[in-house]
Amino acid sequence: MMIVTEYLSKGDLRLFLKRKGSLKPIKALKFAMDIARGMNYMHENKPNPIIHRDLKPSSMVGA
Repeated sequence: MMIVTEYLSKGDLRLFLKRKGSLKPIKALKFAMDIARGMNYMHENKPNPIIHRDLKPSSMVGA
């Protein structure tokens, strides 16, 4: 079993949204697509089953 975390040097998405306010639709779509692509990559390129705890703004990297 392995636990993977990442260092978010610019803070998480929750902090980014708190500082910047709501995103323009095109930026929100880009964030959503990047998150979905990352999750798809993890599930498609796994040697073993993957369990992720949650997907929330404080778990995501900000721009």
